[in-house]
Amino acid sequence: MSDERIWPSVLVAMILVGGIGSAFIYSDIHEPYVPGPSMPSHGYLTYEVNGSGENLNFNGSFTTVFEMTPGAVVSWSNGSDGDLGPESSDLSVGFWGSDGNYLDTVVLNTTWGEKVVHRSLGPACPGLRSGLYIFYIGAETALHYRIDLVMPDYRATYLLVDTNMTDISHMDLQEVEDTDHLTDFRTFIDGHGGNFTGAAVIWKLIEPEEGHDYQITFSSQNYTLLVMTEDDIVGMLDGSLFRYDPELSTIGGNDPTVLLEGDLFFMYARYDGQFGESARDGASFSYTVEVLEE
Repeated sequence: MSDERIWPSVLVAMILVGGIGSAFIYSDIHEPYVPGPSMPSHGYLTYEVNGSGENLNFNGSFTTVFEMTPGAVVSWSNGSDGDLGPESSDLSVGFWGSDGNYLDTVVLNTTWGEKVVHRSLGPACPGLRSGLYIFYIGAETALHYRIDLVMPDYRATYLLVDTNMTDISHMDLQEVEDTDHLTDFRTFIDGHGGNFTGAAVIWKLIEPEEGHDYQITFSSQNYTLLVMTEDDIVGMLDGSLFRYDPELSTIGGNDPTVLLEGDLFFMYARYDGQFGESARDGASFSYTVEVLEE
């Protein structure tokens, strides 16, 4: 097994240091745990957006307001695009209220100093295209301090730069007390499976238990399955464009069987058409998992 494995709280393969928006490894030195300030009931958030790609450079900003709903779930209003250029339809939608799947804990340099954040991965599906969101979310507040949108032809970074939350300087200065639940859902049990009908996006960060591999059989109609290996994940964290393993993935819907041998994978399946059309085309997706011993 590689020594450059991405562990739940330590990313050994990559360390980023620098100015606002950069991240580096988190080391828990806060004992005992005392909860910090929580999110207020409402407020506004302003993000700067910068991106570049093939013959493309853009920058701008937008402001959105939020309101905390029962159960400590953040609901978002629609923000304005600002001057984001021709890709604004991709850039201004998609991540509101989403946390993705937890990858690791890092320290992020922000406008308000260093913040302890949970880095997580989620599918990006603007229109009929596929990409990846990398979220940097406050460990205690779930506030989105930074979001990277990684597409096949460009990357964009959202940075939180302004808010009316008066306690933000004191927020997210430590890891939460219990982090075990963040990685509990990375494994499968033998015989696990699922069935989905209609338009959907299904995703999972997968980390087989030591000494085991996963053989997953898929059956789909009008779905695309994308599987990213740990090398793909690290590459995108390190600044590459969207990438996945073509030998483990399938475009257009068929019945592949894939063998996941390794440390970490991110997998998602997405409906291929416009979401309002799914009832007419019989779109469906299912999978079953066999756990193999190495």
